[in-house]
Amino acid sequence: MPIIDEELFVRCRNCGWEAATGIRRTEEGLTADPPGERRITCHRCGTEATYGNADYFHRTVQWDRERVDV
Repeated sequence: MPIIDEELFVRCRNCGWEAATGIRRTEEGLTADPPGERRITCHRCGTEATYGNADYFHRTVQWDRERVDV
């Protein structure tokens, strides 16, 4: 699935917002060089939490289409 860009996102555990992390990786880079555990603050609700490698994701073209068409 084509990604929109290389920015990684996490889903806020408090409000569910897709919080941009400022971390950039290609799909291959995410597997080869994962960002590791980091503290990230949600831009929407201000909640700060620790996120690990399994929490990061790329937004895809298809995913954005589905969100807009809902």
